[in-house]
Amino acid sequence: EKIATTLWRLATNSLNSAQICGVPYTALPIATVISVKENIPMLIKRKEAKAYGTKKLIEGKYKEGDSCVIIEDVVTSGSSILETVKDLKNEGLKVTEALVIVDRQQGGRRNLEENGIKMNSLYTLTQLVEYLRDADRVNDETVKKVADYLKNCAAPVKTIDD
Repeated sequence: EKIATTLWRLATNSLNSAQICGVPYTALPIATVISVKENIPMLIKRKEAKAYGTKKLIEGKYKEGDSCVIIEDVVTSGSSILETVKDLKNEGLKVTEALVIVDRQQGGRRNLEENGIKMNSLYTLTQLVEYLRDADRVNDETVKKVADYLKNCAAPVKTIDD
């Protein structure tokens, strides 16, 4: 609950947001907490449309032109967010912001920004590793290994059209 509430406070467009949508499926619990605590309507994006019922990829009450903030737990390349954004935009929704718990610092922020999505994260992988070092849970060698890995392991650039 605290993580979800703190994550929502990062939103720059939150007061203008008509909706939130958690990236399926791991971010759905986080989005649900934000929806309930902040009284913000939530949309659910299915990974695939069902063959019965509404047969829609996006479930919830919305209208064309509504804005939507994406909620995600971890970002590597940003491709999961971009897939969700594409489906939301296909329904006529506006998406310009994503709220993320952990940015793995592997190109996701850049990929999202290149696609018009501002990303705010609670933590970066570097910050988490440094917190662990400061708490004597990992040593300086591990911090260096993670830093070296991040320098050499960027995710490929994606676009909404990919």
